Amino acid sequence: MLRLLLLFACCVHLSDASGDLLLRPTKTGTEVAVILLQGAQITTEQYVPLGQALQKASQMKLWVSIPDSPLDVVEPAVINSVVTRAISNLTAEGFKGKTFFAGHSLGGAMLQDWVFSNSDKGVGQILMGASLQRKYRNKTFPLPTLAAAGELDGLYRITRMAEEYYNRQKELQRFPVVVIKGMDHMQWATGKVPLLVSKEDLQPEITNSAALTAGSTIIANFIADVLGSSSAKAAVAEQVSSTKNLIQPIITAYLLEGARYWNDPQQKGGPAEDCPKGGCSGPGSQWTPKAQALIGDQANLTKEGWKLSISSQFVQLSAMPPLGEFHLPHLNHSASNPREITVTTFSQESWDKLDSLDTGATYTSAIEIAAKMMARQCILIKGANHSKSDTPFSVDDPNFCALSNKMAYDWALKNAGAATAARFAKLGQPYVFGDDQKKSGGPFWIDTLLQFKEKTENGEKVMEVSSPMMKTSIDFPKVPGLPDPSCYHYCKLLSPARATEWIYVDGLRLKDTIKPSTISLN
Repeated sequence: MLRLLLLFACCVHLSDASGDLLLRPTKTGTEVAVILLQGAQITTEQYVPLGQALQKASQMKLWVSIPDSPLDVVEPAVINSVVTRAISNLTAEGFKGKTFFAGHSLGGAMLQDWVFSNSDKGVGQILMGASLQRKYRNKTFPLPTLAAAGELDGLYRITRMAEEYYNRQKELQRFPVVVIKGMDHMQWATGKVPLLVSKEDLQPEITNSAALTAGSTIIANFIADVLGSSSAKAAVAEQVSSTKNLIQPIITAYLLEGARYWNDPQQKGGPAEDCPKGGCSGPGSQWTPKAQALIGDQANLTKEGWKLSISSQFVQLSAMPPLGEFHLPHLNHSASNPREITVTTFSQESWDKLDSLDTGATYTSAIEIAAKMMARQCILIKGANHSKSDTPFSVDDPNFCALSNKMAYDWALKNAGAATAARFAKLGQPYVFGDDQKKSGGPFWIDTLLQFKEKTENGEKVMEVSSPMMKTSIDFPKVPGLPDPSCYHYCKLLSPARATEWIYVDGLRLKDTIKPSTISLN
């Protein structure tokens, strides 16, 4: 506390507004100002160490203005007056340089709308524990923007940062995205931790001083880059490249899912939904064919000389005439190769409703991939010419949905970065897989989501994943006037992206949320 008081005495100016702070420059050179908006329930004083670290990292004559918002909450009704007051405070002190706007957490979320409408007042934007919202992907954002967050940020998750990186790949020079290894959400500030942050943020793996140094360095380089420094541009590019290496497993997982904000926006519920009569344009999830390959006994078919080719399409599973069309899995033989079995599957994804708010706080991966697939019995009989007498419906008895979901989890564990996998092995809450839950009809299967239930197993809290399932044999009775209801094996699949998100973020919450009530400079 004494150290902080001494710092205030020599460096920090209190404006007329009780909580407004202004850090005067400590160097000469190009004059620049950063106006920093606070996160929810974090006081302006708690950002003084960040401001001082930024002044140390920068080679410029850098002012840092930290204006106070009522009740320490930046929100639309007050943000204009708060930022305008900060600009006035700087002007009154004689500032005549260029201005960057910065915001942490909620401050960053609120700032970008204001900057979009007031871009003439600054030259760049810095978002900490935040990134540009999805709504700005189809608009030209007027100012270059740095999005920076910690690898262990429990409030603005690394998977949302990976999504931003993926969508900004062609414009990362103007909109760099940086994830700082080992850093959490609160380490942009010091002092008392707000209640929400203490419940949701993850335990950092670097010291708070190291986090401030890393964060302030990338911000200082971004500022210099925007103002024309070639060496700073190279430094920012290096940090962006390191970020790609860190998040590559996440990118791979979401592309495999067929995520709506990544590579498959045309699906039902996607931002570019295009599903006439329930059939969506573009391919389906790449994970569904992997589950179908397991159910279809691909490994043994290959040994028998058969080739099993599986395609997938996103659809609205509940579509039916007259407004839509039935979308049912089916099997054929290739016209060019009689030993090739072609299977067409259909799927639809579902998401957490809160993800539509784009806060970065909740899951961005699909809750489930609802997949309509072919039964093993029918693939073997109709596809591989096995005899009906030797291929009873009992070949579909195994918990294929659970086995497919365990396959997704095992894939995610193997795909994760080495440090991430080691962290999860030590601190993560494991997934286990319950028996498939049989449903008696399509609507009941469609309406029941993939189940996640915490339970205790061998004295340890685990998360049990259970899939609703529906299956029909080759002899299932037909109904006149309706499509053939036989030969189906429907599963609610665990997305490899959801398993990845569990390993990187949510599966750590049980044992690895932050413990202290305050963050020091140590």
